[in-house]
Amino acid sequence: MSSAIALARAELATRLESIAPVRTGLAALETTSAILPVFVIWDVRDSPSTQQEYAAPQFTRQMVVEYKAIAAADYDAAMDTVLHTLRAALKPNIGEPALAHATAIRETAVQFFAPAITETGASSIASLQITFEIDYLERL
Repeated sequence: MSSAIALARAELATRLESIAPVRTGLAALETTSAILPVFVIWDVRDSPSTQQEYAAPQFTRQMVVEYKAIAAADYDAAMDTVLHTLRAALKPNIGEPALAHATAIRETAVQFFAPAITETGASSIASLQITFEIDYLERL
C-alpha cells in the first residue's frame, strides 16, 4: 500500500510530464546524462502539520521541483513560460483539490539560475527551482 505522499508525488510527476520528462527517486540524483529539458523532483523535509483537523494525522512535505533546459538567448522568457505552464498544470478545477492525495499544495519559493558560461563563452544549462509544501494525511 502506497502512502498518500507517494501517491501525491506520482500525481505531481504525471501532471508535469505534459511539459517535460520527469525524474524522481534515484533517477533524480543523476541528471548529467539526462536529455534536456527535464523535471527533477526530490523531497527536502517532512514535519507534522500545524493544522490537525482530520481523523488521521496530517503532515507537510517540502519538495523541490527543478526544471533544467539547454539555455538559449531568451532563456529567461523560456523559464517564465515553463513556470506559468507548471502553475496552470497544478491549478485545480473549482471544488477539487490540486492533487487527489493531498489536502493542500503551496508554492513557497521560486529560484532562477542563470546558465553557466562555458570556456567558449556559450551558455549551457539554465534551471528553475520551485519549492512546494504538500499537506497530506498519514493513515496509520
